[in-house]
Amino acid sequence: MNLGGRENCITVFDTDLNELSAFNIGNPTNGSPKGVGLAIECCPDPNIQVIDVDACEPAGDILLNEQFPCAGTVCEAEWVPADAISASFFDSCKQSISELAPEGCYSYTKISDGIDINARCGAFSVTLNICKTIQFNPPQISITDNTCDPNVSGSINVDVPCANGSTIEFSTDGGLTWSTTQPVYDTTSSFEDMVMPVTVRARCVNNNNNTCISEETADVTSIPEQCCPVQNCISRYGQFTINKRIP
Repeated sequence: MNLGGRENCITVFDTDLNELSAFNIGNPTNGSPKGVGLAIECCPDPNIQVIDVDACEPAGDILLNEQFPCAGTVCEAEWVPADAISASFFDSCKQSISELAPEGCYSYTKISDGIDINARCGAFSVTLNICKTIQFNPPQISITDNTCDPNVSGSINVDVPCANGSTIEFSTDGGLTWSTTQPVYDTTSSFEDMVMPVTVRARCVNNNNNTCISEETADVTSIPEQCCPVQNCISRYGQFTINKRIP
Protein backbone atom coordinates (compact mmCIF):
# COMPACT_ATOMS: atom_id res chain seq x y z
CA MET A 1 0.00 0.00 0.00
CA ASN A 2 1.31 3.44 -0.87
CA LEU A 3 0.85 5.68 2.17
CA GLY A 4 2.28 8.71 0.38
CA GLY A 5 4.65 9.41 3.28
CA ARG A 6 7.93 11.27 3.35
CA GLU A 7 10.94 10.11 5.40
CA ASN A 8 9.58 9.12 8.83
CA CYS A 9 6.41 11.18 8.46
CA ILE A 10 3.20 9.47 7.35
CA THR A 11 -0.47 10.28 7.39
CA VAL A 12 -2.11 9.75 10.78
CA PHE A 13 -5.17 7.49 10.89
CA ASP A 14 -7.72 7.48 13.69
CA THR A 15 -8.98 4.13 14.96
CA ASP A 16 -12.40 4.79 13.45
CA LEU A 17 -10.98 4.69 9.89
CA ASN A 18 -11.51 0.93 9.50
CA GLU A 19 -8.16 0.13 11.06
CA LEU A 20 -7.40 -3.60 10.85
CA SER A 21 -4.29 -3.88 13.00
CA ALA A 22 -1.58 -1.73 14.54
CA PHE A 23 1.72 -2.09 16.36
CA ASN A 24 4.16 0.05 18.28
CA ILE A 25 7.73 0.65 17.18
CA GLY A 26 10.71 1.97 19.08
CA ASN A 27 12.09 5.47 19.17
CA PRO A 28 14.31 6.06 16.11
CA THR A 29 17.58 7.95 16.48
CA ASN A 30 16.98 11.72 16.69
CA GLY A 31 13.29 11.23 16.06
CA SER A 32 9.93 10.49 17.59
CA PRO A 33 8.25 7.08 17.87
CA LYS A 34 5.76 6.37 15.11
CA GLY A 35 2.76 4.08 14.99
CA VAL A 36 1.82 2.32 11.77
CA GLY A 37 -1.62 0.87 11.01
CA LEU A 38 -3.24 -0.94 8.12
CA ALA A 39 -6.30 0.79 6.70
CA ILE A 40 -8.78 -0.01 3.95
CA GLU A 41 -7.85 1.93 0.81
CA CYS A 42 -10.41 3.37 -1.57
CA CYS A 43 -10.40 5.44 -4.76
CA PRO A 44 -12.10 8.79 -5.42
CA ASP A 45 -15.16 8.89 -7.62
CA PRO A 46 -13.82 10.17 -10.99
CA ASN A 47 -17.12 11.97 -11.59
CA ILE A 48 -16.65 14.20 -8.53
CA GLN A 49 -14.00 16.90 -8.86
CA VAL A 50 -15.12 19.35 -6.14
CA ILE A 51 -16.35 18.47 -2.64
CA ASP A 52 -17.76 21.09 -0.24
CA VAL A 53 -17.79 20.21 3.46
CA ASP A 54 -19.21 22.06 6.48
CA ALA A 55 -16.92 20.77 9.23
CA CYS A 56 -18.60 21.24 12.60
CA GLU A 57 -16.08 19.69 14.97
CA PRO A 58 -14.60 20.24 18.44
CA ALA A 59 -11.46 22.36 18.61
CA GLY A 60 -8.51 20.41 17.22
CA ASP A 61 -6.88 19.32 13.99
CA ILE A 62 -9.21 18.48 11.09
CA LEU A 63 -7.85 15.46 9.21
CA LEU A 64 -8.60 15.96 5.53
CA ASN A 65 -8.96 12.26 4.79
CA GLU A 66 -11.73 12.05 7.40
CA GLN A 67 -13.71 14.69 5.48
CA PHE A 68 -13.40 12.80 2.22
CA PRO A 69 -16.52 10.76 1.24
CA CYS A 70 -14.88 7.40 0.75
CA ALA A 71 -15.33 4.02 2.49
CA GLY A 72 -11.74 3.98 3.68
CA THR A 73 -8.68 6.14 3.04
CA VAL A 74 -7.41 7.54 -0.27
CA CYS A 75 -3.72 6.71 0.11
CA GLU A 76 -2.55 7.91 -3.29
CA ALA A 77 -1.15 11.43 -3.63
CA GLU A 78 -1.06 14.07 -0.92
CA TRP A 79 -3.28 17.01 -0.13
CA VAL A 80 -1.84 20.33 -1.29
CA PRO A 81 -3.12 23.77 -0.17
CA ALA A 82 -4.92 25.62 -2.94
CA ASP A 83 -4.13 29.13 -1.63
CA ALA A 84 -1.92 31.02 0.81
CA ILE A 85 -4.47 31.13 3.65
CA SER A 86 -5.04 27.37 3.43
CA ALA A 87 -1.27 26.81 3.36
CA SER A 88 -0.64 28.88 6.49
CA PHE A 89 -2.74 26.49 8.61
CA PHE A 90 -1.84 23.22 6.86
CA ASP A 91 0.05 20.42 8.58
CA SER A 92 1.69 18.45 5.76
CA CYS A 93 2.67 15.60 8.09
CA LYS A 94 -0.81 14.94 9.44
CA GLN A 95 -2.44 16.10 6.19
CA SER A 96 -4.71 18.25 8.31
CA ILE A 97 -5.92 21.75 9.04
CA SER A 98 -4.23 22.92 12.25
CA GLU A 99 -6.33 23.47 15.37
CA LEU A 100 -4.95 27.02 15.31
CA ALA A 101 -6.92 27.80 12.16
CA PRO A 102 -9.75 30.26 12.87
CA GLU A 103 -13.28 29.58 11.72
CA GLY A 104 -13.48 30.05 7.97
CA CYS A 105 -13.13 28.23 4.67
CA TYR A 106 -10.02 26.44 3.40
CA SER A 107 -9.26 24.65 0.14
CA TYR A 108 -7.00 21.68 -0.71
CA THR A 109 -6.39 19.55 -3.79
CA LYS A 110 -5.32 15.94 -4.29
CA ILE A 111 -4.05 15.01 -7.76
CA SER A 112 -2.73 11.75 -9.14
CA ASP A 113 -1.63 11.06 -12.73
CA GLY A 114 -2.30 7.35 -12.19
CA ILE A 115 1.05 6.24 -13.67
CA ASP A 116 2.97 5.66 -10.43
CA ILE A 117 4.02 2.04 -9.98
CA ASN A 118 1.99 1.88 -6.75
CA ALA A 119 -1.08 3.63 -8.18
CA ARG A 120 -4.30 1.68 -7.92
CA CYS A 121 -6.92 4.34 -8.56
CA GLY A 122 -5.91 5.71 -11.93
CA ALA A 123 -5.76 9.41 -12.66
CA PHE A 124 -7.92 11.75 -10.56
CA SER A 125 -8.08 15.35 -9.42
CA VAL A 126 -10.27 16.51 -6.57
CA THR A 127 -10.61 19.76 -4.62
CA LEU A 128 -11.83 19.68 -1.02
CA ASN A 129 -13.35 22.94 0.25
CA ILE A 130 -13.78 22.84 4.03
CA CYS A 131 -15.64 25.49 6.01
CA LYS A 132 -14.56 25.07 9.62
CA THR A 133 -16.95 25.76 12.49
CA ILE A 134 -16.11 24.97 16.11
CA GLN A 135 -18.47 22.64 17.95
CA PHE A 136 -18.33 24.05 21.46
CA ASN A 137 -18.54 22.06 24.66
CA PRO A 138 -21.99 21.97 26.29
CA PRO A 139 -22.74 24.19 29.30
CA GLN A 140 -23.25 22.88 32.81
CA ILE A 141 -26.57 23.54 34.53
CA SER A 142 -28.14 22.65 37.87
CA ILE A 143 -31.23 23.32 39.96
CA THR A 144 -31.39 24.59 43.53
CA ASP A 145 -34.79 23.73 44.99
CA ASN A 146 -36.66 26.13 47.23
CA THR A 147 -37.27 25.48 50.91
CA CYS A 148 -40.14 26.51 53.18
CA ASP A 149 -38.39 26.51 56.54
CA PRO A 150 -36.42 28.65 56.19
CA ASN A 151 -38.14 30.30 53.23
CA VAL A 152 -35.52 30.28 50.45
CA SER A 153 -36.32 30.71 46.76
CA GLY A 154 -35.26 28.08 44.24
CA SER A 155 -33.29 28.72 41.06
CA ILE A 156 -32.22 27.23 37.73
CA ASN A 157 -28.48 27.78 37.49
CA VAL A 158 -25.94 28.00 34.66
CA ASP A 159 -22.82 26.81 36.45
CA VAL A 160 -20.56 26.83 33.37
CA PRO A 161 -21.76 29.10 30.53
CA CYS A 162 -21.20 28.61 26.82
CA ALA A 163 -17.84 29.76 25.50
CA ASN A 164 -17.41 33.04 23.65
CA GLY A 165 -18.71 32.66 20.11
CA SER A 166 -21.70 30.54 21.11
CA THR A 167 -25.12 31.05 22.69
CA ILE A 168 -26.86 28.94 25.29
CA GLU A 169 -30.29 27.49 24.55
CA PHE A 170 -32.73 25.76 26.91
CA SER A 171 -35.42 23.15 26.42
CA THR A 172 -38.19 22.16 28.85
CA ASP A 173 -39.87 19.60 26.59
CA GLY A 174 -37.15 17.02 26.17
CA GLY A 175 -35.40 18.80 23.30
CA LEU A 176 -38.40 19.26 21.00
CA THR A 177 -38.14 23.06 21.13
CA TRP A 178 -35.37 25.40 22.22
CA SER A 179 -35.18 28.98 23.48
CA THR A 180 -32.44 31.41 24.51
CA THR A 181 -34.64 32.51 27.44
CA GLN A 182 -33.52 30.91 30.68
CA PRO A 183 -36.43 29.17 32.47
CA VAL A 184 -37.50 30.62 35.82
CA TYR A 185 -37.87 28.45 38.90
CA ASP A 186 -41.60 28.49 39.60
CA THR A 187 -43.55 27.69 42.76
CA THR A 188 -46.85 28.96 41.41
CA SER A 189 -49.66 26.46 41.81
CA SER A 190 -50.59 25.02 38.43
CA PHE A 191 -52.65 21.90 39.13
CA GLU A 192 -55.12 21.60 41.99
CA ASP A 193 -52.86 23.70 44.19
CA MET A 194 -49.93 21.31 43.68
CA VAL A 195 -46.72 22.76 42.23
CA MET A 196 -45.52 20.88 39.14
CA PRO A 197 -41.80 20.14 38.61
CA VAL A 198 -39.94 21.31 35.51
CA THR A 199 -37.22 19.43 33.60
CA VAL A 200 -34.53 21.46 31.83
CA ARG A 201 -31.66 20.65 29.47
CA ALA A 202 -29.29 23.03 27.64
CA ARG A 203 -26.85 23.25 24.72
CA CYS A 204 -24.47 25.73 23.04
CA VAL A 205 -25.05 26.95 19.48
CA ASN A 206 -22.25 28.43 17.38
CA ASN A 207 -23.02 32.09 16.59
CA ASN A 208 -21.62 31.80 13.06
CA ASN A 209 -23.44 28.58 12.17
CA ASN A 210 -26.66 27.71 14.00
CA THR A 211 -26.48 24.15 12.70
CA CYS A 212 -23.23 23.58 14.62
CA ILE A 213 -24.50 22.60 18.04
CA SER A 214 -22.87 21.10 21.11
CA GLU A 215 -24.02 17.94 22.79
CA GLU A 216 -27.03 18.43 25.04
CA THR A 217 -26.67 18.39 28.81
CA ALA A 218 -28.33 15.77 30.94
CA ASP A 219 -31.81 16.71 32.19
CA VAL A 220 -32.13 18.39 35.58
CA THR A 221 -35.53 18.39 37.30
CA SER A 222 -36.92 20.67 40.01
CA ILE A 223 -38.71 19.42 43.12
CA PRO A 224 -40.56 22.59 44.13
CA GLU A 225 -42.22 23.02 47.53
CA GLN A 226 -45.56 24.81 47.87
CA CYS A 227 -45.17 26.58 51.18
CA CYS A 228 -48.17 26.93 53.54
CA PRO A 229 -50.36 28.66 54.60
CA VAL A 230 -52.10 28.75 51.21
CA GLN A 231 -55.71 27.90 50.43
CA ASN A 232 -56.05 24.10 50.12
CA CYS A 233 -52.27 23.75 50.52
CA ILE A 234 -50.65 20.38 51.12
CA SER A 235 -46.92 20.62 51.78
CA ARG A 236 -44.41 17.82 51.73
CA TYR A 237 -44.47 18.04 55.55
CA GLY A 238 -48.11 16.90 55.68
CA GLN A 239 -49.57 20.26 56.77
CA PHE A 240 -53.07 21.14 55.62
CA THR A 241 -54.67 24.58 55.83
CA ILE A 242 -58.14 25.77 54.77
CA ASN A 243 -58.53 29.53 54.77
CA LYS A 244 -62.30 29.62 55.22
CA ARG A 245 -64.26 30.82 58.23
CA ILE A 246 -66.89 28.36 59.45
CA PRO A 247 -70.00 30.11 60.92
